[in-house]
Amino acid sequence: DLAMQLALENATRRWPDAAVERMPHNNPGFDIAIRCPIGATHFIEVKGTCSLEPGFFISAGEVAYSHTNSECYSIWIYHSMDLDSGTAELIEHDGPVTAEHFELHPVQFRGRYSGGR
Repeated sequence: DLAMQLALENATRRWPDAAVERMPHNNPGFDIAIRCPIGATHFIEVKGTCSLEPGFFISAGEVAYSHTNSECYSIWIYHSMDLDSGTAELIEHDGPVTAEHFELHPVQFRGRYSGGR
């Protein structure tokens, strides 16, 4: 999608000497790994929306990953995406996804049928 395309282009420009690797679609915790020749690997979670507001869905696992890897984690939020022109506004946040910088609202439940009526 457009957000991922823009993120890969941006990461390649920003880290020209690194291996910029897109992860499989359902990779837990991050979408892009930046493997620098010297130093730690950096992890980027990519979110995208056509909305003017930088709202997005994020899983509990993605939030937990941001905390576990906070020193080498960023979330890039592309909003106001224009699919025809291929443009978007970018907000970058380095470090964990916390209530200090994000409004987080639970919107999903885990369910399991237990029988009975």
